[in-house]
Amino acid sequence: MAKASTDPVTVVVSLLLLFFILRYLLASPQQSQTNNRQQNGAAATANTGRTGRRQVVPAERVDAVLQMFPNYPRNVIESDLARTGSVERTLDNILSGALPAPPPPPPTNSSSSVSEAPVAFSASPYLAAAISQESNVEPEKVWEQTPAGREANLRLRKEHMVRQARERAAAALAAKQSASTSSE
Repeated sequence: MAKASTDPVTVVVSLLLLFFILRYLLASPQQSQTNNRQQNGAAATANTGRTGRRQVVPAERVDAVLQMFPNYPRNVIESDLARTGSVERTLDNILSGALPAPPPPPPTNSSSSVSEAPVAFSASPYLAAAISQESNVEPEKVWEQTPAGREANLRLRKEHMVRQARERAAAALAAKQSASTSSE
């Protein structure tokens, strides 16, 4: 019967090999991605070790995100940028819903003030004048030969559609107001 070799070098090598295999198998994917980013030279902007302080986020990055999502508070964006270190990842977090949604804007009417009747579209002198003065003729749908002509035609068609939408909104609001006054 052959005696099993218990050479110290063999024992140390097998323990190291076992350690690295277990470490590889038990490591979470997020930890390995973080390690890869750090090894590739990307700046890790999460908590900086034992001090617990966060790195300063450049104002340009915060402003870039605020330009796209102005309703989010600045401190929420700064904290996510400090955590992710990337404008793209912060935008992904906002779009995917990982960042908490901003609170809805506070109501404009305070409870202590007297409630006023809503202003109708037709009550606006600018809108009423715009609706009454403009013609209701739809612009011709024709393909112009020049880009400037196509742009002008598109602009006229767009103005016509906006005018129609305003008229429909004013009519709906007038009908709603007449229904609410007749029911009182």
